[in-house]
Amino acid sequence: MDLQTLRSSLAPLELSPEEQERIAGHRVAAVSILLRTDASSVDVLLIRRAIVKKDRWSGQIGLPGGHREESDASLLATAVRETHEEVGIDLELGVETLGRMEKVQAKARGKMLEMSITPFVFQATEYVTPVPGPEVDVAFWFPLLRARDGELDSSHTYRSSHANFHMPAWAFEGCVVWGLTYEILSELNRLVDA
Repeated sequence: MDLQTLRSSLAPLELSPEEQERIAGHRVAAVSILLRTDASSVDVLLIRRAIVKKDRWSGQIGLPGGHREESDASLLATAVRETHEEVGIDLELGVETLGRMEKVQAKARGKMLEMSITPFVFQATEYVTPVPGPEVDVAFWFPLLRARDGELDSSHTYRSSHANFHMPAWAFEGCVVWGLTYEILSELNRLVDA
């Protein structure tokens, strides 16, 4: 994975005035794509959310992140705060910020939500160890290159009260990456390969 190519494909960290105006008054969230690289692999930090009745993503595999709070100066600040809360990693120490991906529309239970999610991409420049917080059951490093190369291809069936949805997924060590996380990481792979 060529991180220089990735960096040049990403949007600037801060939203333009037009983008800020479009999200004003809307529910927004940010997630962190934290990459760990060495000579032969690129891993991304994923979490399995703790089981919580009021959380529509309860128990699912995802990226660290969450809703923007009024005290957050920017969506980047949201990603930094949420990552620290969820996995104990300070994205301002030993980590390089590479850029921002385009926002995606949040979905749950097969329906579009009135919330957008902005992914921010970071690269660990030092060894970082995730320590799951109360909202996270487990944090683990997912082999992004193996997923890109098709080694982890799988499918996931989501059952709703109306129908069953068959979705592309990746399976890794008992965890299934699907939905928005699959969509975001597939787009990340596309940006690198472009």
